[in-house]
Parts: sequence; structure tokens; C-alpha cells
Amino acid sequence: MTRSLDLPAEQTSNAPGVCPECHCANLESAHFCTHCHHTLIYSFPKCWHEQRFGGTCDVCHLDLEKYCRVYGTTKHSALIHEEETNL
Repeated sequence: MTRSLDLPAEQTSNAPGVCPECHCANLESAHFCTHCHHTLIYSFPKCWHEQRFGGTCDVCHLDLEKYCRVYGTTKHSALIHEEETNL
């Protein structure tokens, strides 16, 4: 069971494995908080680099938010088209 650390938020927010949202301790290798499910490690689909903050990848410079919007919209459109053609 995870427990919240009794440290000030400034000290826990950058610590590996500590959730910036709920300040619960997690394994350093955990990709999501076991308490609140906040993302702890972001994996970038272009280069598979992992880092502890989202936004732009430090290695390939992929904008993760933009990628998810475009890919999600494209995938959704393909599913709608597939449904329409199978009717």
C-alpha cells in the first residue's frame, strides 16, 4: 500500500517515484501512480525515450500533446470510416 510522504511539496515533487499530484510514494520504475493514476513516466512513441515530464521529448523533440491530438483524431476518423463501410 502506498503512503503519502510527510515532506514539504517542494521536496517531494521532483523525487523519483513520488507522485506530483497526491505525493504518494511509488516504485521509481512505475509509469503511473498507484493511488491517483497520474502519469509518472512519459514514453514517446517516436523514439521510445522515457522522461518524468510530458510536453516535448528531450531526444526527438516530439510534442506529445500535439501527437496525441493528431493521432487520436486520425485513428477515430479511420474507425468511423470502417464502421460506415461495414454497414
